[in-house]
Amino acid sequence: MSFAPVHPSAPQPHPATARPWIAPQPAPRPAGLEDWSAIQAYVEQILAALAAEGYELTVEHDAQAWVELMRGAPQISSITPSYDPAHSIVDPSNLFWLRVARDGRDLACCVSRLYHVQDLAQLIRSYRLWYDKRPTLVVRMLTMAAGEGLELLRGRLGLIGGLWVHPEVRGGNMARWLTRLAMGLSVRHFDIDWAFCHVKEATARSGMATRGYGFRHVEPNIEGYYPPFGRDQDFWLGYSSRDEVIRTLAAGLRR
Repeated sequence: MSFAPVHPSAPQPHPATARPWIAPQPAPRPAGLEDWSAIQAYVEQILAALAAEGYELTVEHDAQAWVELMRGAPQISSITPSYDPAHSIVDPSNLFWLRVARDGRDLACCVSRLYHVQDLAQLIRSYRLWYDKRPTLVVRMLTMAAGEGLELLRGRLGLIGGLWVHPEVRGGNMARWLTRLAMGLSVRHFDIDWAFCHVKEATARSGMATRGYGFRHVEPNIEGYYPPFGRDQDFWLGYSSRDEVIRTLAAGLRR
């Protein structure tokens, strides 16, 4: 099964080669004062918007607390093992999560985890993206689409996910705010080169990963068997460079 990438058009590879066309990419530049200003301005804007509706946003670092929140959350289909200390090596040096509450009730959350990556495809094929606490004894070979993201994403990567919004407050801006905040804070706190995510095919095709979550690029990635689910489910890769994260936040500021 194959799909057309959902990002700006690019020359198509010659049928005789399996490598996709890769746009020239400059080396990631260090974030500067203007970048910090854009991140902080966006943080303050969202904090004000949340406070106006009676919400309180906190930054947490206890991964087990996130797991417990998700276990008790309504309408949750799975808990991402990448952020679960039962399956992954996570601590405050590589993970934080955002909690939104009102009147003592948890209503939304989103997680960022830092990876140091030289080969994203190998990280996925080895299952270490989800289960790096110990080797996985029995693995099924994964089918992955050839995409630009697997070639481009190197260095310090922030996996944005673990997103949940209570059914009572869905349909608004909560998911949009939290994913963008998680990306911006990952640039500032983890000094990431790229932010990335895995989303279901339907989410990618709907435009939610780009227009909603704020990723600049989205393309097919895992086709067929998806280890965290233990069954077939096509997943797409969303990603933004550090500069693209900053531009997305700057574009979201009120003028």
